[in-house]
Amino acid sequence: MPPPATTNAAYACFWVNHLGPAGLPGPAEVTGLGRVGAFLSTVDDLPLRRAAASLAGPGGAGTTDRRQAADALDLVLARCDSLLSALDRPLPKRTA
Repeated sequence: MPPPATTNAAYACFWVNHLGPAGLPGPAEVTGLGRVGAFLSTVDDLPLRRAAASLAGPGGAGTTDRRQAADALDLVLARCDSLLSALDRPLPKRTA
């Protein structure tokens, strides 16, 4: 499933949530982590972008440090959980 065509963090987190553990790349999947990290590093939420930068690794190729990848995935999931829990109204209008 491709990422949403928006930089809105809430939509990005719904995408991450929809993929779930089975759809997200694991810490050993460097290329997949690079793609997820590259997308999430464009969202409008600074903490999520920072966590995503660790996933993307140098040049967006994905991090090869499995511990760093696992920690970054945990940060992404925690931030998305926080964002989605705080969402008590309809999603904001999509941005390009």
